[in-house]
Amino acid sequence: MPRQSSLQTQLARVKLEIELARLTKLRAEVHALPKPTPQYTRYEDMPPPSPEDRKRFMKRLEALYDITFEEHEFEYDDGSEAG
Repeated sequence: MPRQSSLQTQLARVKLEIELARLTKLRAEVHALPKPTPQYTRYEDMPPPSPEDRKRFMKRLEALYDITFEEHEFEYDDGSEAG
């Protein structure tokens, strides 16, 4: 019986070495991958919008203003004194 246990131990060690070799290879492949491009996080780092993006943004902003003003029915003060 001790012989069988020894063979099982050797087999387990070989399997472990194979898995460690695979892990080492995968880690090397991951480190060799190109780094992702940095994401813009600050306003200062953002490129200016294209004319199409600006038009789309302005339309969306106007739509949001319209929705907001319709929901709340703001009264505007034109600065004149009603007597």
